[in-house]
Amino acid sequence: MAYAAPSTKTTGDLITAAAWNQDIVANMLASLRVTDRQGGNVSNWGTAGDTNYDVIANTSFIQVGAKTWTGSADTVGTIVVTFPMAFSAVPVAIVSPMAITGGSWFSFVLDVAADTLTVIWVADAATTVISFTWLAIGPA
Repeated sequence: MAYAAPSTKTTGDLITAAAWNQDIVANMLASLRVTDRQGGNVSNWGTAGDTNYDVIANTSFIQVGAKTWTGSADTVGTIVVTFPMAFSAVPVAIVSPMAITGGSWFSFVLDVAADTLTVIWVADAATTVISFTWLAIGPA
């Protein structure tokens, strides 16, 4: 994504705050791109390997979020995250624990697809609420 010049209007016109913010966001997104990556498949970012790939501008994007599991008291469970926008192939995904209702726990990625992320969590004591954040980076 290239730099987007701020919106312009004819002399005497005022630019709206929304238009100005849109230009700022576009320029921030242009600087948040992946330029290089390592793996075992040119398009499937979830395949392990030692090959280095150049990532062409505008061919990757980053999505983040937070999710909470609630249910009957348990010590293990899974939850599926549906990405706000599907990737064109499998992205790289990371999860991080946020909160639990008592005890300690850990979580990890069980499965990743172009449109979903499945997270498994394990707690040392039965719990009814688990929260975590996620990050996915992959091909547009």
